Amino acid sequence: MRKYSLAKKRVVLFMLTACLTFLFFEGGCQQQTLVDSSSTLSESEKQTTSQTEVMTNSSEVSSEVSSAVSSEVSSTVDSNEKNAEIPNLIHLAEAQGIVLARNSDHSIKAIDFSALDNVIGIDPKDWEQLKKVRVLKGRGRLSPKLILSLEKMPQLTEFLWADVRLDEGEYLWPLLKISPKLKKVRLTGLTSENALPILDVLAECPSLEELDISSSEITDDVLARINFPAMTKLTKLNLYQLPVSNVVASALLPLKDQLLWLNLDATKIDETVIPELSQFQQLKFLHLGRTNISSACFDSLSKMNSLETLYITRTKINEIEANILRGKLPSCKIISQIEK
Repeated sequence: MRKYSLAKKRVVLFMLTACLTFLFFEGGCQQQTLVDSSSTLSESEKQTTSQTEVMTNSSEVSSEVSSAVSSEVSSTVDSNEKNAEIPNLIHLAEAQGIVLARNSDHSIKAIDFSALDNVIGIDPKDWEQLKKVRVLKGRGRLSPKLILSLEKMPQLTEFLWADVRLDEGEYLWPLLKISPKLKKVRLTGLTSENALPILDVLAECPSLEELDISSSEITDDVLARINFPAMTKLTKLNLYQLPVSNVVASALLPLKDQLLWLNLDATKIDETVIPELSQFQQLKFLHLGRTNISSACFDSLSKMNSLETLYITRTKINEIEANILRGKLPSCKIISQIEK
């Protein structure tokens, strides 16, 4: 009985030990589960936190990009506003009807600004496109920026500008290196103040053949100071409506062996200058309309055997006298009446 009781105690002790061991193990597992769960939760929180940080960083980056783009746009707008005075060549052509003629390689051959009265300049970004420009045409103000762009046209052969207004641009002309290929120039509306700086530069153009300075306020004094002797290739000269008198003949005398075409329409010359003009033996075209000449100059005119066309419209010469002159110059077409 005693042995049984001892054995029973041992069994109970064993069972208690087993129960305690089980409880201890189970508790450890639960604790580990809690730890793992806590760890998992921690990892989840870290992921959530990481995502939040990413979103925050993304938001900050987006904000920075947006700010940068906004700044860039603002800078561009500011730049555009600052450069608004230098209109983009292509933009002008598209928006305001500026005519751009192109070569076969799509480079610009001719620019016509005539649709604008105030071309302030050509954007330096467009200067590369000016390398093959042969003709530049326009009217109104010639700004310093536009004048400077002429140097970017080494192939320029024709420069045609009407009603010239120079403002402060006169001082730039002596600094210019105009295209050596320039052959034809029309600058109407010049004044006695701005004509000489321009014409002195043009006189150095070795290829200049045609010069039109009509409808300009160029006086006798200024005309006498133009460097015509340097214009060794000049064959055509238009002085229409210049307030010049008989001094014109002596001023142009260096050109007497090369001029083929001369327009003195609406100038202040009279018949006393014709003997000097008769020395221009190469002339084929001569316009003396609206001048003060009379039939007293017929003997001098009759010596100009190369003349092919002569205008004597709106002068003191009547039709009977005109027919007498036709007899003296049978090979010349003489226009004495205004053509209808």
